[in-house]
Amino acid sequence: MEQNSDKHLPITIHLIDTDESEAFTLPGGYQYLSRGLLLRLENEGELASVLARGAAQTALRVGTRMATVDDILEMASVPLADRSLSAGRPPSTGPSPGLAELKEKRDAEFDADYFGVQYLYKSGYDTRCFLDLVKLTGSANGNAQEPLNAYPPLAQRLQTLQDESAEILPKRDGEIVSTHEFEDFRDRLQALKSTVGKPQSAGSRN
Repeated sequence: MEQNSDKHLPITIHLIDTDESEAFTLPGGYQYLSRGLLLRLENEGELASVLARGAAQTALRVGTRMATVDDILEMASVPLADRSLSAGRPPSTGPSPGLAELKEKRDAEFDADYFGVQYLYKSGYDTRCFLDLVKLTGSANGNAQEPLNAYPPLAQRLQTLQDESAEILPKRDGEIVSTHEFEDFRDRLQALKSTVGKPQSAGSRN
């Protein structure tokens, strides 16, 4: 997947031992996937979609970008307050930094979808797997009230992906959906889950 992306850094993947469904990428190329998410995936194409989206976030430097936006918004709010006070007026709030940050986060999610599905395509996988992943994770991210959710509305993400894929990705045959290796991987992961928290048998005493 890495060789088919625009990432600038090597990507290091870590497994989070939790039943919660989580996936996120930190600055520096560190991608974290939870055991709970991996067990919910139906095929190798969905797993490749998770990795492709993480590679896109690394290539786009999403974490660094968002930290920069936070700093800019914080600094931009100070001169507005100072000018208002010097003129004897109540401080002007101006555009809400929260809304500006929210828009930036949603734009970053659209960008990760846009490039992630291209990386998946270049790796030979069926891009419908990416849509299935977005449905899976989008439902999990839909708990927050939509106006305040950092993720774009699920229906909008899916429609945008379908339109962009039809426009820029030529149709082809022989796309990968899953392999026997993925089934073996799932079996090992399921076995790992079964042993987590299982009490160890005490040794015999003389």
